[in-house]
Amino acid sequence: MFKLLSKAYADAHPVISDKSEIRCGGNFVKRGGIINGAEWYSFPGGMADFNYLHTNCFEITVELGCEKFPMEDELYSLWHQNREALVTFMEMVHSGIKGRVSDKFGNPIKNARISVKGIRHDILTAADGDYWRLLSPGIYVVSAQARGYSKVLKKVTLPTKMTKAGRVDFVLQPLNGKSPKIARDFMKRGRDQFDPLEHFDPHLQHVQPEPREDGERPWWWSYFSSLNNHKPLWLLKDH
Repeated sequence: MFKLLSKAYADAHPVISDKSEIRCGGNFVKRGGIINGAEWYSFPGGMADFNYLHTNCFEITVELGCEKFPMEDELYSLWHQNREALVTFMEMVHSGIKGRVSDKFGNPIKNARISVKGIRHDILTAADGDYWRLLSPGIYVVSAQARGYSKVLKKVTLPTKMTKAGRVDFVLQPLNGKSPKIARDFMKRGRDQFDPLEHFDPHLQHVQPEPREDGERPWWWSYFSSLNNHKPLWLLKDH
């Protein structure tokens, strides 16, 4: 999704998309005008990581030019170079899915958890039960769940060319006031019997899943601990 967002901006920018351009001492044609920022440098406390991990915000960094402080007479042309790219980037909000989570009476359910199987990044519904989830084209299993309600799963197919986000609403059924233990048993039996999508993961159809760790470390541990000399020791030392 981050690559898709970055490419949308780069492809709509007349300079970044110019394949003949060599900028800032390098050629980015083979990368399509985008790059993973961590390949350049890594630093702690970045807003991009914070916004993604703790909110529903996908943030990219745009390098406008080779000069940190361009001259005043250059600003007008820089604005025009980036105007269409900015609009295109904002239009990407229509990618993925959106919808509403409610009970069987139509009452909105706040803070319901929206999960996409194979992507370890959940989001929560707003006060009116509405949600927005950016997703690239593909096949997904999306679930909605909330305290006191049963879990609902849906299989979603997103085509390559979409002009607006797909509408996926969820209606959750109450657990009839059962005790937490009984409720958990009920949910487990319900998934085993009635949720054929529970064990479907489109991201693992052609990939052998890696063995999971025992849960004592966070899910991101294996990635950051494999960065060799670029390990964020400040992040790993407390885990």
